[in-house]
Amino acid sequence: MKTTPRRTECPSVIAIIENYKRNTDYGEDKHPHTLNMDDTKAELKCAQINLQYARVATANLMKYIAGNKVHIISIEESYIHQGRAAGIDTKYKIYTAG
Repeated sequence: MKTTPRRTECPSVIAIIENYKRNTDYGEDKHPHTLNMDDTKAELKCAQINLQYARVATANLMKYIAGNKVHIISIEESYIHQGRAAGIDTKYKIYTAG
């Protein structure tokens, strides 16, 4: 099913897209999902997962990210060690709430 890309005015999403366009060879024919920004198309892959506080689930998520080039992930119930989200590679930015 093909959907029409929506425009966004969110500064965070715009910054991610601009950074992605500068650092990636992208094209409409290569990617099934695109985001339309001023007649330019770029892919932004998002995922959502509930890790249920499991170390193994976190390790599997890191494998999935590496193999699928996901840009944004919403994680619920992440594995916590010494009060911090653990098992997530340090090259990723982590934002927490709650």
